[in-house]
Amino acid sequence: MAGKPKLVFVQACKGQKIDKGSKIQVDGLGQLRNEEQKTFNKQSFTIPNNADFFVAFSTCEGYASLRDTNDGSWFVQCLCKQLEKEETHSMSIFQWMTKVNRMVAMEQADNVPLMLEAGQVILERVKQCSAFTSRLTKDLILAPKVTRRN
Repeated sequence: MAGKPKLVFVQACKGQKIDKGSKIQVDGLGQLRNEEQKTFNKQSFTIPNNADFFVAFSTCEGYASLRDTNDGSWFVQCLCKQLEKEETHSMSIFQWMTKVNRMVAMEQADNVPLMLEAGQVILERVKQCSAFTSRLTKDLILAPKVTRRN
């Protein structure tokens, strides 16, 4: 899977492993910009093992992930809505995930019961913000596959 984008849409811990790299083959140097061609003068080079990962989190560090009891997770619902839009197929993952972040941030729930340390329950308005981190080494556009009929 070296050199291929890996997309993860979960809440996950981060580890502390040592990265020794993976060797990949370059499809063609014509795809590289001039300054990159100077660096990669051979047909193969190494990239970090952790390269080409994109991880999206339903919420920020330290916060709860919210869901509607009828419709499910705010994050998953917003992600699906964005992926269904035609415009998404011509946008980079950064562009449409920023839109997902905005959609999640615009959600809110009123009168959510929250328990205080003293055991007292209060009703509050709650919000959420999704987040993503990227170690992609190229732009990524998720265009639908076009099938040809003979």
